[in-house]
Amino acid sequence: MTKNFKRKNMIKVTITNKGRAVNAQSTKIGAIQEAMSALSEEERQQLYAILEKLFEKALGQLGINVATGLGEFGHHRRGE
Repeated sequence: MTKNFKRKNMIKVTITNKGRAVNAQSTKIGAIQEAMSALSEEERQQLYAILEKLFEKALGQLGINVATGLGEFGHHRRGE
């Protein structure tokens, strides 16, 4: 944000690359929410349970302990 010294009542605002990325991500989230609205609450709960089961299975395949989030050598693996 920079002040316009010629016009004291004006401020120039520019968006950063990080801001552009956040904006792009937020529009994706809106699209996902819109798509999910086609499901009933019960269907969303079923989908969540299925995805959670698949996620836990995938973590197990990678040697990540679901309860602790620790890998085979005791290092935290999620979000590395």
